[in-house]
Amino acid sequence: MLSRPGDCRGVTLIEAMVCLTIIGLVLFIAIPDFSNWLANQRIRTAAESIQDGMRFARSEAIRRNTEVRFQLTDTSTNWMVCLPASPTVQNCTGGTVLQSHSGIEAVAGIVVGGWTTTGNPYSSPAKGGTPNGTTFNSLGWTPLAGDLMRVDVTNPAVVASSMRWMVVNVTASGSVAMCDPSPLLATTNPMHCN
Repeated sequence: MLSRPGDCRGVTLIEAMVCLTIIGLVLFIAIPDFSNWLANQRIRTAAESIQDGMRFARSEAIRRNTEVRFQLTDTSTNWMVCLPASPTVQNCTGGTVLQSHSGIEAVAGIVVGGWTTTGNPYSSPAKGGTPNGTTFNSLGWTPLAGDLMRVDVTNPAVVASSMRWMVVNVTASGSVAMCDPSPLLATTNPMHCN
C-alpha cells in the first residue's frame, strides 16, 4: 500500500536537540578516557619497539656469530642495533649500525629508563639508567655485567593513576620479554611482571 504525502513526517526541532544533547554528553564523558587509552597505547607501542629491537639484536648475534649491541640513544624511544667497533668497546660509537628506530614515529612524549641489575622492585619506574644498552654474544646471551637488564617505558604526560607502565626484561640467557607491572593486573595474568 502506498502512503500519501501527508503521512510522512520528519524530525522535529525538539527531537533533534535532544539527540544532539545526548551525543554531546556521551562525547564529554568518553573523550578523557579515549585520550588516556591513546596515550597508553603509545606506551605499549614504544615497549614493543624496544622489545623487537632487542630480539633483532639477539638474532643477529647468533646469525653472525659475533657480538651485537642494542643501545638506547637517549631517554626517549630512540634506539639502534650495531656491531661494536671492537670487543672492548661497549657502545655503538664507531660501530656498524644494523638497524635504528626514531621515537618520533608516533610515540613522542615517552620516557625510557633502565635498570642494570635484576631484582629491582616494580614499585616505581626507572627514569634513567646507564649504561644504555645490552650486548648479546654469539650464543645470544648477555654476559656483560652492567648491561641493561630491564627497560621501563612510561609517559609523564599521563596521570599516574591511569597510566600504563610497560617493562621489557632481558635475562642473562638473552630471553627478552615484555610485561605489565600494574597492581590492577592479576598476578596470575601472563602479562603481569613477577
